[in-house]
Amino acid sequence: MSMLPLPKPDDPEVRALIDAALAEGRVTRVPRGAVSHCGYVWCAEKNTLVLRGEGHDWHALNRRSHARRQAIQARRPQIEAKWARVREVAQRRLDGMAPKAIAEAMGLPRSTVYADLNAARQAGIIVERQPMPAPTRDAVLALRRQGLRPAAIAEKLGIGEATVRDKLRSARKAGLL
Repeated sequence: MSMLPLPKPDDPEVRALIDAALAEGRVTRVPRGAVSHCGYVWCAEKNTLVLRGEGHDWHALNRRSHARRQAIQARRPQIEAKWARVREVAQRRLDGMAPKAIAEAMGLPRSTVYADLNAARQAGIIVERQPMPAPTRDAVLALRRQGLRPAAIAEKLGIGEATVRDKLRSARKAGLL
């Protein structure tokens, strides 16, 4: 589907059509000071579009807008405090702390730490998830490649046999084994 170009209002032919429509009352000019978010509605009596809310108290609208701006300003310190916390959580995570350790160190619930980490990712503070180093997994894999059984690996590393089995299962899923 091809679209026709819009006519330019400075074209004399188009200008004549606009002036004729204005003279006949088919089109009304936008009142000075009106804003686009108010919207227009069809008025059947006038057979034209009219500004929604004509005859309303525009000063009351401005007072309500002012009250909303004041409420936002009042919440600004809380919002700034939240983002300071998000930045601190993100920095601790980038320094290598686990979410559980961050929660304990900062005295926060783990759910708050995870929510802050998500907010940091969405805001671009943490560009991508950094996988935590896995010394236990690497040690388990190295010993398994040497031919040791899970029980022997557990005994050698001083961890539970269930942990060894879990590490081996996740390594198989990840294609590391």
